[in-house]
Amino acid sequence: RNREHTLRIMKDSHIGTYGVLGLIVYLILFQQAFTFVSENTQNDLTYILRLTLTADISAKCSASLLTAMLPYARTAEEAKTGTVYAPLTRMHIVRILVALLPVFAIFCIKDCNMASFLIPCFTLILSFATTSLLALQMRHRLQGYTGDCCGATFLLSEFAIYTLFCIFFAFY
Repeated sequence: RNREHTLRIMKDSHIGTYGVLGLIVYLILFQQAFTFVSENTQNDLTYILRLTLTADISAKCSASLLTAMLPYARTAEEAKTGTVYAPLTRMHIVRILVALLPVFAIFCIKDCNMASFLIPCFTLILSFATTSLLALQMRHRLQGYTGDCCGATFLLSEFAIYTLFCIFFAFY
């Protein structure tokens, strides 16, 4: 369908059949990935917490960078809240980079080795790559982003990170 139809569907607050199915599939896959990571870390709560915080922080930072990559897809009159997000400035990007410092600290506190440094690096690279690919699709489909796009980017980035952890533990 066209851009206007897609934006109209996104503005509707009803979830619909595809939304419910997508949510169920996402939650099942997320639970399976998280269970796999838990089992392969011998349920080490500290390590699981570090992985979870790393995935959460990385995904949120990459989703917030979406606003720097694309214009807002709607006008203020068309927006659900009646406001349009302000584009990111250099200062916002500096704040995001500072927010990423705990990602490295989380892994380097307990054991400072190369693997502890590489996990957050790969996490950030994968998260930003996921965001970039989604931004290309959003630019093509919507000529911008919406709040729904930011939420979807966060969820898909976080899931990609957990998938990376599963692959890491499968071959580790």
